Amino acid sequence: METHDGSDASATRPTPEEASAALREVEQVRSSLDVVPVPGWYMPLLALLAAGSALAQLLPTAVTVVVVLIMVAGIGATVRLYVQKVGFLRQVKGREVWPAVVPLVVIYLAAAVLDLAYGQEWGWIVAAVLGGGTILGIGYYHQRRVRRQA
Repeated sequence: METHDGSDASATRPTPEEASAALREVEQVRSSLDVVPVPGWYMPLLALLAAGSALAQLLPTAVTVVVVLIMVAGIGATVRLYVQKVGFLRQVKGREVWPAVVPLVVIYLAAAVLDLAYGQEWGWIVAAVLGGGTILGIGYYHQRRVRRQA
């Protein structure tokens, strides 16, 4: 925060050219973070945990709750391990999240409707395969984009 105590503030203020160069440098760093490769274990592990949470719906209710909590904790631990390995967690923009979230929500909701309204538990197996496949597909797309931009 600037103070207006009468001192010469222009001596510490960058010129427009310096400010522009600094902003360009920040943008270059930011765009380079968009193409950081994801470790090979990350997306398959997330896919397995997501598929496991869908398959857990086939278990008795008390067991389902425990297994889903374990899967959610596993997802959190996986993200934490990723952050420790990579050294940072990039803030993801909404437009980057929606292509992943919308299919997963639709798939899991469809399985829930099939199960609860029609007694068709096989929907959870399909949800596990499609949900895990969606996550793997997103990982593949990201890795391909990283290789192209590298």
